[in-house]
Amino acid sequence: MTELFGRDMSVISRHLRKIFQSGELKREATVAKNATVQSEGGREVVREIEFFNLDAILSVGYRVNSTRGTQFRIWATRTLREHLVRGYTLDRQRIARSACRRSARLAPPSRRSKRWLDRESAIGWLFFSQSLTKLPTCSPDTSPPG
Repeated sequence: MTELFGRDMSVISRHLRKIFQSGELKREATVAKNATVQSEGGREVVREIEFFNLDAILSVGYRVNSTRGTQFRIWATRTLREHLVRGYTLDRQRIARSACRRSARLAPPSRRSKRWLDRESAIGWLFFSQSLTKLPTCSPDTSPPG
């Protein structure tokens, strides 16, 4: 998190301590400890390293005051807003690559098939096929490897 948000460990630790003290997150649910062996002065030392889950990273990101923290908040708020307004979040690059791979194999389901009678499947197919028309055409940088 120090690298992600461009702040010292003491700043990140202070934010985490306040997050846990306020009850925003439970330490036991957000922290995993892993032992690692390091060589120090010719001897091996076992140290426990704490790893924090995404909830802790998001909480710190909304508290830390740095340029990277501001960039993070802009990104996170935009992504959350998109998800809440649309009901989903798109990874446009992944969809473009996937569409390029599948474009030759796609065919609408038969109206006589059982699947077509499933309203959710039909709506999903409609959304997916309409979204493909909005994607850029396959270019060398989005075409699948090989």
